[in-house]
Amino acid sequence: MANDMRIEGLEEMRRALDLTVKEMDDITVKAMRSATRPVARKIRSRLGSGEYGFLVKSKAVKGKKTRSGYPTAVIGMLKPPFARRGKSGSKKWFNWYKAYWKNYGTLGKRSPSHHFVEPIRPNSRGTAGGITPRGFFEQALTGVNWQAEIRAGFSKNLAKQLDKIKSRVI
Repeated sequence: MANDMRIEGLEEMRRALDLTVKEMDDITVKAMRSATRPVARKIRSRLGSGEYGFLVKSKAVKGKKTRSGYPTAVIGMLKPPFARRGKSGSKKWFNWYKAYWKNYGTLGKRSPSHHFVEPIRPNSRGTAGGITPRGFFEQALTGVNWQAEIRAGFSKNLAKQLDKIKSRVI
């Protein structure tokens, strides 16, 4: 005589676990992306003139592509791969650079609150003038509790994504 024991639902459980392991990064990135878009729209609308509003974007990156290994969301004046160009003298400059210079200043009029990666070059160090920093991006961020909005939107959107997975698995 042989005794048998059968566990039902084992295959479904295996499929559910494989699904969550494979798609957890995707779910998190989707939730981050949908949480950051409304905040980016709000910041874009607060910039005022709208001259450089098209540069304000949100971006969500999978954990594999970041240094920390965790999914990350970024909101800011992101330089698009094919930025609109404008002419300044004989050179063509991306509009992103123009916005950066207007926001943080150039030459001797650089904003003291911003950390610049490169110092002023020696040949232009004594040059007076430059673009006066306006700080319009920081002004657009003030008054917006963007971190709390992203957290709230993330938890809401993550719950939606998990519900979608539950409906697919079950």
